[in-house]
Amino acid sequence: TRLRERWKNGFKPYEDLTDPLIRVKEFPTLNRQTAQKRWREDNPLLEAQMFVTNRLGTLSSDEARAEVLRLIDKNNIDTEVINRYEKIFGVDTAEELSAFQERIGSLEKLTIGEEAKYFTTGTFLTELNAIVKQNGRSKVERDGHEFSIFALGEQDTWAVYEDYDPETGARLLFRQQNPDVEASLYLFGKIRDFKNPESAKILLGWMDKYNIPPQAVLAFNENPDRYDELFTQKFELEQKNFDLTTQYDNFGNTEASNYIADSDERRLAREKFKEDNPEWVADNRRIEAIDNDASDVIIEKWVDRGVTIDEFGSSSSQAKVWLIDNPDVHTWALNNKLLTEDGSDWNEDILRINVELDKLSPESNEFRKLNYRKDAFSINIPEDIIDSYVDYYTIPAKPDDWLENVSYYEEEWFLRDNP
Repeated sequence: TRLRERWKNGFKPYEDLTDPLIRVKEFPTLNRQTAQKRWREDNPLLEAQMFVTNRLGTLSSDEARAEVLRLIDKNNIDTEVINRYEKIFGVDTAEELSAFQERIGSLEKLTIGEEAKYFTTGTFLTELNAIVKQNGRSKVERDGHEFSIFALGEQDTWAVYEDYDPETGARLLFRQQNPDVEASLYLFGKIRDFKNPESAKILLGWMDKYNIPPQAVLAFNENPDRYDELFTQKFELEQKNFDLTTQYDNFGNTEASNYIADSDERRLAREKFKEDNPEWVADNRRIEAIDNDASDVIIEKWVDRGVTIDEFGSSSSQAKVWLIDNPDVHTWALNNKLLTEDGSDWNEDILRINVELDKLSPESNEFRKLNYRKDAFSINIPEDIIDSYVDYYTIPAKPDDWLENVSYYEEEWFLRDNP
């Protein structure tokens, strides 16, 4: 009673907010309930005094809870006379949170025709935040539930990430550079992919430490393959090449230090990057093949084809001959829509001649012969006379020292012998 009398004048502004005429001056856009809530948040000491004197049954902030404990200690108040003290301060939050932790990964609801509902880490975080709101963070941390303290600490690290504009590349860059934050965002269901494979390693460590099953993580629950992929060759390759892949990708990220604004310069830089990092290029082709369910043999053949197209081009005769010689890869690539040309209109003989011609000097006799052989195939000369066709066009020209008045009939003789 003594304390109530001493403090009651401080409570008047709160009580006056029930009067619309007074409220409109202080909080012109708010209704009574919201205005009083705002007042309490702005005045934690007065809110604590009202709680201690049983004028309020709840507390809106950790600051107000701290003030209550300070007032009790300073004024030697018996907590039994505070009606709602046990409700706010007497609960062992660790016990309640332990019960929630035990439910992580458990099937909560199974309805025919609907997706199964699991108690995920995200669900746990929602329950944890509700308990923090009711009891105060300091109370929860004092009660010492380990996973809850960990979760609250990780949640604090998200503020910088969430402040970045999602329409820019800033969030991507942040995740690349902060794998621990990315791992916690993934763990609690805020994201569903990794921009840094190191994040996955951190995540797996936490799952092991806190005994979290895969189905408790939202991304894994939605698609179990995401979890299985963390133990595959593809993940190892992504982890191995993370730094190079990030450097390449960030040529196009406006927030990155190596961003190249000019599109032509960026294209040239990426081409040069590929030339300087052939093993990185090969690993990316391995990943592409893995993504399309290739066997180990086809994976390496796909890499080999890549070397050919890098040198000669994807539409070159060399690239087409490579596919002709590797029909298993060609069929696989067509089935997975990595290639669209099935080769039905290719002339294998001409393609193979083109490959050989590229190895020869245009001035050489062998080049001339092959070029005429190519002509023969292109105009569908029967195979049994192709050699004769080539010989006819490659007969040596009349020698320079041939006598002027002596006729040179080699071509006529050839045609007479090859009717």
